[in-house]
Amino acid sequence: MINNKQKKENNIKLYTYIIFLALTAIKLMHYLFNNYTISDYVLLIVFSILTAIAETFLILLPKIGGVSVSFALTFSAILLTNPLTVSIISAIGMILRCPYV
Repeated sequence: MINNKQKKENNIKLYTYIIFLALTAIKLMHYLFNNYTISDYVLLIVFSILTAIAETFLILLPKIGGVSVSFALTFSAILLTNPLTVSIISAIGMILRCPYV
């Protein structure tokens, strides 16, 4: 009985944390959309496609899972564009990934 109660408490903490992260992300995107504009749509599309491809092809680790190389593309987008464009590029890359491990 105690174990079941502890699981329920852990689930509540987990859901609270996930909801908090989702609300924080929504607030951040709202702020970015209000304060920045997308200046180069071609760059947005190209980097989104490349990030989705980089997220799909993982580098396999010896014992556990794999690592994505999309951070290099995200970092170069940070250097080339504004925060709104980078957040959209990263979001599209994560949404369109199809990892095969």
